[in-house]
Amino acid sequence: MITYTIPTKLNIPIYQYIYECISGDIKNNKIKANEKLPSKRTLANELGVSIITIENAYAQLLSEGYIFSIEKKGYYVSKIDIVVANKTKLENAKEVKEREYKIDLTSSSNNTSHFPFSTYSKITRKVLNEKKEALLSQSPYQGNIELRKAIKNHLHDYLGIDVDSSQIVVGSGSEQLYSLLVLLDLWVPPIN
Repeated sequence: MITYTIPTKLNIPIYQYIYECISGDIKNNKIKANEKLPSKRTLANELGVSIITIENAYAQLLSEGYIFSIEKKGYYVSKIDIVVANKTKLENAKEVKEREYKIDLTSSSNNTSHFPFSTYSKITRKVLNEKKEALLSQSPYQGNIELRKAIKNHLHDYLGIDVDSSQIVVGSGSEQLYSLLVLLDLWVPPIN
């Protein structure tokens, strides 16, 4: 049975840690070629993580050729040839890992120490005071007119594209936009 202890403080996502543990065991021949891996659910329960975390780890292993899957049977370890890198390449790899970076782009967390909270709150209060009626009224199908006009001006000023604001549709996601496009196909905008 594959079992790992997941540290409480990780600098990488958990799925990546699990991927590195399994790929390391495969490279070190602790897990042999054609050996069946535990099901996603079993491994998730064993490690105390979500099934999606295991799915992500297995997907990474699959995409890199460490494992293969047989439909309705599970995941198996691929036969891989380990290429031993020369010493200088390994030393260079260690140097790259030990570098310190000014910005951490590995996680979705944000450093809020530089965020202008006071400016943000002033602007929020100003908008709430000035636009209170508009904020509570229903928006047009195509989206907020001021935003569509700003997009129109941006397209004209920066890309040289001349469009009318009625040709612009703003939405919160693809599903909403698809339904809006169906409605707009039936709806004829008034002529200004």
